[in-house]
Amino acid sequence: MGNHRLRKVAHSLVTGLVLATLLVTTFAPNWVSRIPAAPGYTGQAEAATTYEEADMSAASTPSVVSSPALAPMNALVISEPDRMDSLQRAITRGGGYVYVRQGNTLLVGMHELTPGDLTLAGASAVYEDVVSEDDLALLDPVDRDAAQVWNQLANTDSTLDLDALPDDFQARTSTYLSTPSADSSSPARVDDAPGPNATSVYMVGSVTVQVVFVESQGSTENWSQSEIDKVKAEVVSALDWWSTAATTPANPGGESRPPAFLTWNVNYFSPLEGSQADRDKVTVTTEPIQGSIAQGQNGWMIEVAQEFAPGGAASIRNWANEARNTPGQETDWGMVLFVVDSSNDADGAFNGDGKAGGALLNGPWATVTYDGGDLGVSNLEALIAKMVGHVFGAGDEYYDITNDAGCQNDEILGYFLVEHSNCERNNPVPETSAMRAGDNMLAGYREFRLSDSARAQVGWRESDGDGVYDVLDTIQDMFTVPGTDPICPILHIAGVEVLNEAAVPFDFGLWGDGSGGWSPHIWDENTDTYIDPGFDEPGVSPYYQRTNINWLGYVWGRINEGDWIAGSPSSGIAFDSDNTGYNLMLPGNPGEINSVEIVLMNRWEQEAFRPEEEEILNITFADSVGAGSYESNNANVVATYFADGTPGGWTETSDISYSGGSSLTAQLPGSEACFSIEGQEVTLLYTQSPAYGTGTVYVDGELHSTITYTGVDAPQSEHIITNLSSGDHTVQLFVSSGMIDFDAFQVSTTVSNGV
Repeated sequence: MGNHRLRKVAHSLVTGLVLATLLVTTFAPNWVSRIPAAPGYTGQAEAATTYEEADMSAASTPSVVSSPALAPMNALVISEPDRMDSLQRAITRGGGYVYVRQGNTLLVGMHELTPGDLTLAGASAVYEDVVSEDDLALLDPVDRDAAQVWNQLANTDSTLDLDALPDDFQARTSTYLSTPSADSSSPARVDDAPGPNATSVYMVGSVTVQVVFVESQGSTENWSQSEIDKVKAEVVSALDWWSTAATTPANPGGESRPPAFLTWNVNYFSPLEGSQADRDKVTVTTEPIQGSIAQGQNGWMIEVAQEFAPGGAASIRNWANEARNTPGQETDWGMVLFVVDSSNDADGAFNGDGKAGGALLNGPWATVTYDGGDLGVSNLEALIAKMVGHVFGAGDEYYDITNDAGCQNDEILGYFLVEHSNCERNNPVPETSAMRAGDNMLAGYREFRLSDSARAQVGWRESDGDGVYDVLDTIQDMFTVPGTDPICPILHIAGVEVLNEAAVPFDFGLWGDGSGGWSPHIWDENTDTYIDPGFDEPGVSPYYQRTNINWLGYVWGRINEGDWIAGSPSSGIAFDSDNTGYNLMLPGNPGEINSVEIVLMNRWEQEAFRPEEEEILNITFADSVGAGSYESNNANVVATYFADGTPGGWTETSDISYSGGSSLTAQLPGSEACFSIEGQEVTLLYTQSPAYGTGTVYVDGELHSTITYTGVDAPQSEHIITNLSSGDHTVQLFVSSGMIDFDAFQVSTTVSNGV
């Protein structure tokens, strides 16, 4: 059993453009709720200023900082009911890392967070050491189970038990393809979201893992609680391994690679735990260890899955899909790990094929024996990790020269159709990689290393050097410079769509195209031929379509390298997979060229889009008006907007009592009239009426005063703003309540009595 995350080793987590975290809330009309830019862009991710559950408009100020360390797993955190989401955000924004979730518990790396910080965020208990028997007794069964796994991890210092291995161990494994009847054609999808058959396309994001301890009705192999507990710790170690492996530098001591933001949501099903109904569901009519994995694929695996998610041959995939869509515990992906008892078996491998484990390429299932063949249960984590790699598209790199069996160098694997260049066949110097076998597998596992081809096969392709994996680097801003110089020197950006296009293979070759779908090019040992699933074998898995789990997380903008200002969704209350547009208001300088920068962050708060220096947009605002009188309906002087920043929102009304014979009226809260002046005093002309409401006046982005429109009918009433400093000033009038009007304004270079 491994404890590689508990060691005091600083594995790096690089986002490329990591966030210095500061929580704010911005909303129209107060665009001045802005964030000071991080001086010099130095330092690493800091704890948020508050750990209370933040409004979804809260975001993190964009800044380029040094890569913070990936915090080793060093705490068990139990969440209060209904606080899990805010607790996870607090941990990640505080520089920590969430490795595993089970029920209401999290296994995390704390970074510099304290138990007190997490208590404020929603933790009911934080354990940095083993959980006492007294405390265990107070926990509900699922949380107690997670705590017992934590206790095992916290009580061991070794990564692998190499002394238990025979000199010539191999722990043989295989990958498999599903039969045509097991996977129907993909149903219609919304945009590029994963369909119900796409349960493990690439290894980025959150994953639900259903771990099944398969029991037989016979007496040859029977699970004990101690065996189950050992395997659970091995499972957690194997899953956490992938979180760290994503960030492993290409060269020892080099720069860390990007994170994959992996959080594993683990559920266990055994004959000794849970409800009696669930215990019965994992009991099958055959002794799994006595057959082959291929027999299990079409036999006892389906027998178990059918009990949880009926669907015949498709029941395993149905179960994985339903598991990832569990209300309150939704994840991006889902898989099923079947563990077969082999404690009484001579070689710890499936008798029918001599294999210690196997997996369906790109999921949804994997299986291992309790002993992992000749590995032994104390080293089972390495085998589980390799099987998880297969579930997410990585091929087996092992080649058996004696039997001329194993991988082929010209296989094309994974969502990105990656050449199998680290296959050991005819390869004099293969890379260290956990997807190999025997000592080579363990060497890769100990060092958190995968070959470059295996990394790309599981989706960890980073092609443009910006520190974001391509599958998360899908967002592009569509904002363009207005066709005419804006009148209001506050740039109103409204309803700008963000382009979010799924990353796809660079070269589809003969195996598909980006408009339809594509499949890998796989060597089938059983027939000694290549198979192109979905083309040569319609309905066979894996078959890929454009798949995107990313979306816009936050928008930030600034003008002339000033303060960063947060944008808001153009629809809905939060950025999510359904909201792809944004609104933003940025204050600039009238009569000048203003440089505009807009930064987009993905759902993991990575900086996913920032314009290059030569791509920064320049916008010239109109000149301020000087001393004189101006009508509100003069579109060359006054700009009007709805609350979201869209032009309009005001209606022109004619009457001889108005200055110039007309006035503008509005009644939707947040509607705005904006203009800029050069002077020390401005007088707003408005109409008092019992039918009107109230308006608020902002000067240079600061709340200045309130106009109460109610009262005796009095057209051309005056609201005087005086004692302004010399120079340019921006004036905004917003609807607060009811209907208001805006008749005209007068600018003076001298001051009088006013507000």
